[in-house]
This record gives sequence, structure tokens and C-alpha cells, in this order.
Amino acid sequence: MKIFESTQNIQDAVDSVLKHGFAAIDGTKSTAVPYAERVVNALVPHNISASIGYQNTLKNGYLYYVVDLERYPCGDEELKRLIDDVDSDNDPCENF
Repeated sequence: MKIFESTQNIQDAVDSVLKHGFAAIDGTKSTAVPYAERVVNALVPHNISASIGYQNTLKNGYLYYVVDLERYPCGDEELKRLIDDVDSDNDPCENF
């Protein structure tokens, strides 16, 4: 899985939520949250109950994410581990 940038097309992030149950997003609050909101809105036709979250991580410092709440309820430990895995598998410098 990859970490999405706010400059990328949202459809890939939507596909990630549909396939994996979440999409990790890099960026500051002012760039990542509007992107995440667009992803959430694009999930409406798919009847996905989605939410935006935030997690501190080791490599990137933090990541925002959009999560399918049917697959991963709030505070889900597996989701936290998956976000950490995505963070550790992606070099922050590769995203630029």
C-alpha cells in the first residue's frame, strides 16, 4: 500500500479504502484534511461510512487517513498496526 499525497487524484485513495478499508494520507492539516474530505465524499455512492483520522507515526511523524468504519471501528488496534506498517514501508522522501 502507499501513502497518498494531497496533489494526487482521489480515485486511487478511494480504491484503497474500498480494497483495504483505509487510505493513508501525507501532508499537513491544511492539505491532508481537504483531500481526505474529498475522498470521504467520493465514497458516498459506494455506501461506505467513512471517517477521517490522524495517527502519530515513526517515519513520517504523523499520517492522516480515511477509514471505512464498517471494517475498522474507532480505536481499532489492527488499523493502528496497518497505519504503522504503511508508514514503515514508505520512505517519506519517495513521495516528493
